[in-house]
Amino acid sequence: MEDLMEDLREVGRYLSGLRRYWWLIVGLTALGVIVALIWSAFLPKTYEASVTILVTAPKLKLQFDSRLSTTIGTGLSGALHRTFLSLARSQAVEQAVLDELGDRVPAQLREPGTLRALVDVSQVRGSSSVYKLKVRSDDPLFAQELANVWATKYIEYINTVYDLSPENKAEIARSLEMAKQRLEEAEEALRSFQATTGMGLVDNIQYPATLYRKTGLTPRQHLFGLYERYGALGQALQAKNNTLGLYIAARDNVKLLLEAATERADSDPATELPLELLAQSDILMEGPLDLERLRQGTVGEARVVLEQEQRRLDDVIERLQADLAKLTDQLSAQNRKLAELVREQALAEESYIILSLKQVETQTKDALSSDSWMQIIDPAALPESPIAPKMVFNAFLGGVLGLLMGVLGAVLLAWWERRPVESIA
Repeated sequence: MEDLMEDLREVGRYLSGLRRYWWLIVGLTALGVIVALIWSAFLPKTYEASVTILVTAPKLKLQFDSRLSTTIGTGLSGALHRTFLSLARSQAVEQAVLDELGDRVPAQLREPGTLRALVDVSQVRGSSSVYKLKVRSDDPLFAQELANVWATKYIEYINTVYDLSPENKAEIARSLEMAKQRLEEAEEALRSFQATTGMGLVDNIQYPATLYRKTGLTPRQHLFGLYERYGALGQALQAKNNTLGLYIAARDNVKLLLEAATERADSDPATELPLELLAQSDILMEGPLDLERLRQGTVGEARVVLEQEQRRLDDVIERLQADLAKLTDQLSAQNRKLAELVREQALAEESYIILSLKQVETQTKDALSSDSWMQIIDPAALPESPIAPKMVFNAFLGGVLGLLMGVLGAVLLAWWERRPVESIA
């Protein structure tokens, strides 16, 4: 209880110090506000001008091919808007603006890519068909002019890219027919390859980065979960790999027996060796080894027989590794062929989708009463005030920092006043 009362008295002393040094807190707060305002006054001003653009292309829901209905999703509108937005800051639009403005563009903004860094185009929230084109510059007049000119050239460029003259329509139709034929050929080649090899669908396969050629079973264990997707060749590779593992295990058992034989005299009976290791391997039991005869002989006789068996196993393992390397090469070749066929099918499908969308766009364009894909509904006005620096925010931030410094200073002064008293006590 006494400790609590002492803590409360200590807090009261510091609060009293804050009241006594109120002038320090107020002064530093005011100083922070003044410094922030002066600092903001020397920062370069940034002005923003914006243009509102309405996209007049209607929204459509379509399914131009039953095979590709899930590929294009809900319709054309999303694809069109993504395309329009990606073209808004293209190099072609920038060059057209530079040609239009000429010497009115500052020299430092004439390098390719520099002028479009001042421009941002985005969809207005809540309306996918309304764009807002914003330009930021330290010159309000230039920001206004650049925004209006950029919007004009942007619309002209879109109308040029989506020129739907009769000649273009005929070319689109021819290209679409060729793309459809290419897609059918690619799908047929993929189906034929899969039917011949038995390999699984590529979108369900996680191909290993490398098919190793190292000896032994362990480096290939990560392939086991995928072999069933590689058809007959994959099954053969798995079977060969399993057989190799059995022979390696058998050879390891023989090595253990030979190591045990080196620790005993040749005249010792072979029954002192752990011959039960041989019975643990089907490979060894099915081979030329006679376990009963080994048990009747000496350690020296068993060593000779085991060394012969080790050489035989080494020869078999070497042949299995060679066969495994050939199967791995064949599987790698089939894997590359499948990836190539799938890639060709995907490219053909993509071309077909793009051209089909283009054809639908021609039909959409014909249904429009306007000759333009978009129009300006609110041109840029002259910015009246800069958007940066933010004087009020900076002043508030400076005041908060000054207040914190003032409170800290008052607490330190209150602590310093009590310091001599505590030292005397």
